[in-house]
Amino acid sequence: MLKIPLKILFIIAIVTNLTGCYDLQMASRTITPQTQYELIYNPFLQQFIEYNPDSNDEIIKFSNEPTTFQYSFNTPSMYFTSGDNISNNFSIVSNKSTEIVTMYTLEDSENLALFPLVAKNNDYFFTLTDTTDGNLYSSIVRYRGNELHQYTHVYGLINNAIIIGQNLYFTQYEPPINSYTLYMLNISDYNNTPTLVERDLEYGEILCLNNEIYLSNEHYIYLGQDKFIKKYLNYYDENNNYLIQFEPNTNYSQMDILITEARSHKVLFEITDALGINFKNNCLYVYTPDGVETINLQ
Repeated sequence: MLKIPLKILFIIAIVTNLTGCYDLQMASRTITPQTQYELIYNPFLQQFIEYNPDSNDEIIKFSNEPTTFQYSFNTPSMYFTSGDNISNNFSIVSNKSTEIVTMYTLEDSENLALFPLVAKNNDYFFTLTDTTDGNLYSSIVRYRGNELHQYTHVYGLINNAIIIGQNLYFTQYEPPINSYTLYMLNISDYNNTPTLVERDLEYGEILCLNNEIYLSNEHYIYLGQDKFIKKYLNYYDENNNYLIQFEPNTNYSQMDILITEARSHKVLFEITDALGINFKNNCLYVYTPDGVETINLQ
């Protein structure tokens, strides 16, 4: 087991202390007025913003640093990474609704960066990007026991990943041929070697729907003849088999959200003009100028 020292990693956990979930399959929507200040996440701005009940339609970024951004998993998760796109300084943090608590900080603040790769059942994997020798490459690390553990035989330009059972499937960009390669890695041992699954993929985005690997192209997320229209951002909730998609509007400060049950393709919920989101306890909290909408993901 290879432990990575604290370097430039900075995860952001985005959790809110809200109650009262409404079932996704209910025909009606319920909006709850917000009565207190809260920190929420906007995936298009890639930043935490302040949600103020006195000015719900005003975008106030939590950080005053213009080059500091936060990066999310594409699954419900309490963690994010955050860092500066010039100086790095990445850390792991947790959103406590009214404050961001740093959980872990990378020691090498100049050469390393950390980005969410895949999360499942409180198991978190990241791409650790290194430019120490002047070249850019990344590896896969697992966050456990407040330490990073590196998979020693994974190097390259890691793009996207899912987990099915004990296997982590990831795509890697191949610059010479301008395409992606899909690999499988058994996560039980940090010395395991990836196995080739498929070459010459046009896009690197993959999702886990119906407990299967769904690939993507410019317009669709697909497995054989089963396909979904691709949106700007595509999240998935593997435990409940939901596809959660986001489209930006209003200069990326607001978003529309579409939630679909993957097996039936039934659209369960549509929300417009959202300012930001939080995931907590199998609920998706959507913050709008009118209040907070709470959606049960179970």
